Amino acid sequence: MPALEPVESRILDNLKSTLAAITAGADYYTSVLKVHDMDQGFLQARELPAICVEHKGTPEEPYDSTGLVMANSIVDLYCVAPKTPTWRRDILRFAADVKKALRVDCGRGVTPDGQANAFDTTVDNTVLANEADGFPVALARLEVRVTFRYLFNDPTAAF
Repeated sequence: MPALEPVESRILDNLKSTLAAITAGADYYTSVLKVHDMDQGFLQARELPAICVEHKGTPEEPYDSTGLVMANSIVDLYCVAPKTPTWRRDILRFAADVKKALRVDCGRGVTPDGQANAFDTTVDNTVLANEADGFPVALARLEVRVTFRYLFNDPTAAF
C-alpha cells in the first residue's frame, strides 16, 4: 500500500478541490472556472472567475510531550473576476461564496481511518482591491489559516 501524503498536502488538495466545486445556483452566486497555484500572477489568469492559491508557509510549534506538532497552514486566496460595472458587488459575492464553501468542511477532509485532517479553517481577513489600485480585474484576497496536528515522526498521521 502506498504511503499517505503528508497531512498538509492533503489539506491543500482538499482546499483546491473545494474551491473548484463552487458553482452558481441555489447555494452560490459564482461559478469558478479555474483554481491554480500562484505560479503565475493573478493578472495572468485567463479563465475568469478564477482563484489563485498562494501557500505562504506553515509555522510549526511543539504541541506536547507525546511528539505531536501543532501547525497553521497559511494560504492566501486571490478571487479574480472580470471588471464590469458591477465588479464591487460581484467580487464581494465571490468572496462570500469562497467563505461559505470553506465552512462546509472545516476539517479539510478525512484520513482513511476517518480522522479529520484539520481542526479548523478560518478566514482571518478579506481585502478588496479598490479603484485607486488600477487593476484590470476585480480582485479580493482572503487570508486563510488551517490549523492541524500531526506526529513529529510521521507527517502523514493527522491527530
